[in-house]
Amino acid sequence: MDFPIASSPSSTVVFAGVIALITMTMGGLFAWFAFTASNLSASIEGSALRIDVPIYGRSIPLSSLEVASARIVNLQQVPELRPRTRTNGIGLPGYAVGWFKLRNGEKALAALTAREKVLFIRTTEGYSVLMSLSEPDKFLEQLSREPGYGA
Repeated sequence: MDFPIASSPSSTVVFAGVIALITMTMGGLFAWFAFTASNLSASIEGSALRIDVPIYGRSIPLSSLEVASARIVNLQQVPELRPRTRTNGIGLPGYAVGWFKLRNGEKALAALTAREKVLFIRTTEGYSVLMSLSEPDKFLEQLSREPGYGA
């Protein structure tokens, strides 16, 4: 003779559904990050530096940039500028986007896909910017020619 097991409460079904929804949402989010990871960019638009990255993109007024002290660094050779702690961002192997604390204690907005040729710019707004650019020297040259940048 078989004895049926009592049905689970409806809260179990709801809980399982919520977990499934969260899992699918996270999967979609990671797929979106993977898709957009190859479409990061930075440009100078009008009187602003425009950083186009998922979620953390922004326009920074050129007058807020300390271009005169900007430099191109290899983060392997300049450890004090390496991101240490992610405060609000995405950190995956070979991909760091968002807000980080650097090893030297500075707050930084990072858009990093490589560590060898990184443009480092301080701002007058209490944070620095780290960007992996394919041609950081040309970008810095163009940035320093723009009228209205901070020195």
